[in-house]
Amino acid sequence: MTEGQPSEEQALSLIDLIRSPLLLAVYMPSMLFFTSNGLLIPVLPLFANDFDVSYAWVGAVLAAEGIGRLTGNVPAGILLGKLGRKTSMALGLAGLTLSTLLLVVSNSITMVLALRYVAGLSAALFGIAMHLYVT
Repeated sequence: MTEGQPSEEQALSLIDLIRSPLLLAVYMPSMLFFTSNGLLIPVLPLFANDFDVSYAWVGAVLAAEGIGRLTGNVPAGILLGKLGRKTSMALGLAGLTLSTLLLVVSNSITMVLALRYVAGLSAALFGIAMHLYVT
């Protein structure tokens, strides 16, 4: 084996990962969520122009998702215990999808703020369920 090349064992584990059912159930939704989240950040100042608000509101909108995650972790864990892993993952992913899609039709900065908070709550549920599903 030369420097920088994966060993045969590492190459096999990559093939196993690609064939894994976790790829579609866990990794793809996670990748789509974080990609959409990353794409949303540069667009938020345009929302500020559309809604004629200050950049402090943009900061609040960015913080809303983190606050939603922070406040949603404990309730998400309780809900996970009652609903199970797969149902919680699906519910969290549905909440993320719906809150992100509704941003398109939002007509006020407070609606954007609320939708980002709901996205944070949903991300907390999806994230905890995803980690338990993988282990």
